[in-house]
Amino acid sequence: MIGSPQGAVKMLNIPEDLLKEAMQVSKSRTKTEAVIEGLRELLLQRRIERILSSVGKPEF
Repeated sequence: MIGSPQGAVKMLNIPEDLLKEAMQVSKSRTKTEAVIEGLRELLLQRRIERILSSVGKPEF
């Protein structure tokens, strides 16, 4: 149910073992916290990669 109002139940098909490991690594108390932290980490990593790949390249 992507696109639901914030706070609404959203159905995602995430492998349980992956979710449990993410909760342990992130020390999240809930599945939702683990998913949110994982998404934030992914976005941060992509931003860092984009910045590093542009270092030394001239901008026009």
